[in-house]
Amino acid sequence: MTFAERIMPRLVALAHELLDAGFFGVVESIMNLMGALQSGRWEDLPAEEQHFWLLRLRDLLGVRGVGDTGFESQTLNGVIDLLHAQMKAIQRRM
Repeated sequence: MTFAERIMPRLVALAHELLDAGFFGVVESIMNLMGALQSGRWEDLPAEEQHFWLLRLRDLLGVRGVGDTGFESQTLNGVIDLLHAQMKAIQRRM
């Protein structure tokens, strides 16, 4: 199963949860990643660039971002876990 296949359903669910909670600005970043994954352009990016964008999203969703607001969600935790795992996989390729 590819990274896109693993994370897309969780990103969709998280986007809905964040919209319901009023985190409109964060949803844009999630949608950008979803667009890249859906279009197939993600795989064309160099590993360093993929890592950069995943790190930015992780920081936006993590403890210094959404996670710092008191917003709690199993979906959020699952997305962050997948981001960490993919970042580690990318680092092994770099």
